[in-house]
Amino acid sequence: MPRHLSGSDVKGKGQTMRFKAESLIDAEAESFLSDFTEIVPSGLNGAAVGDAEGIGFPALLQEMLSVFSDNGGAVGSFFTLMIGIVGLMALASLFSGKLSRTAECAVSVICSAAIFSMIYAVTRQATEALSGILGFVSAFIPIITGAVAYGGGVGAAAAGMAGANMTLGIIGAFIIPLMTSCSSMILALGLVSSVGAETGALCAKVKSFFIWLVGLCSVLLLSSIALQSAIASAADTAAMRAAKYAATGAVPIVGSTVSSAMGALVSGASYIKSTLGTGALTVILLTSLTPLALLLVYRFIISLGEGVLEFLGVNTGARMLAAIRAAFDALCAVFAITVSVLIIETVLLMKSGVSGV
Repeated sequence: MPRHLSGSDVKGKGQTMRFKAESLIDAEAESFLSDFTEIVPSGLNGAAVGDAEGIGFPALLQEMLSVFSDNGGAVGSFFTLMIGIVGLMALASLFSGKLSRTAECAVSVICSAAIFSMIYAVTRQATEALSGILGFVSAFIPIITGAVAYGGGVGAAAAGMAGANMTLGIIGAFIIPLMTSCSSMILALGLVSSVGAETGALCAKVKSFFIWLVGLCSVLLLSSIALQSAIASAADTAAMRAAKYAATGAVPIVGSTVSSAMGALVSGASYIKSTLGTGALTVILLTSLTPLALLLVYRFIISLGEGVLEFLGVNTGARMLAAIRAAFDALCAVFAITVSVLIIETVLLMKSGVSGV
């Protein structure tokens, strides 16, 4: 004859079930964190290499300080070059008549090529950093979506993976070639301005077009992904609540324990997603910080040289530096917007899935 379970037996089995669920959550958390640690780029400083949970402000601060310590020589060389360019352009303007204009144009062409030769290394570093971020995010997507699905957000995981893959495809196919075009445009606009052509309006329109194009695509893409993620997460949450209600109503005592175990599962998945997402955000920031800081420093030096030449009345040199600065602004904007899109995409993946259960 079957033995009837007493209330204490049911309670004990319920506690055992909950303990097993919590042990499973801990094991899964270790597995997800181990997978994440394997995809963290080895070149990062601090705790980013060994411990996903240790990634945070100290590593970010250390990386910020290393930007200037590791690249101080290159920045100093570019600043010295800018001083020399300002001096040469000022000397060329001292000639009279046509000789002055010819000298300014000749010096401006040479200076454009010299500036591009030093800027090219920075622009290439930014492009390579963005490619590295794309590689990291592409490896991170299966991990974070696996955590979302583990917490019951199967629909949100599918929507998140589809949206993230679409984002990476667009960036790889269009944005990185666009950054390469911006790099070439720096030299082209500098040379055109060196021969005396008025390129102020052209530079402004080109910069506005690049920023407008990338900004519009980013807004449309993120809006679509956010909407899909919200709908899928709402459906997953409703399904999880229905499952908990069914479990509680079917067997009053054991069902409540199952419901509590499901709640613990969702909470554990939320912890895993938060830890993975925070680590991924810090990796993206650490990887993009150095090239972005260098782009901004070089842009400031170019603007400083442009202001000095305008003050001295050397119009040809000021026009040349203004054209280079406009192309540089477009490059900085494309890089910053793209990194922002990847950060927002990561946050959306963190917040997707079942919640409030």
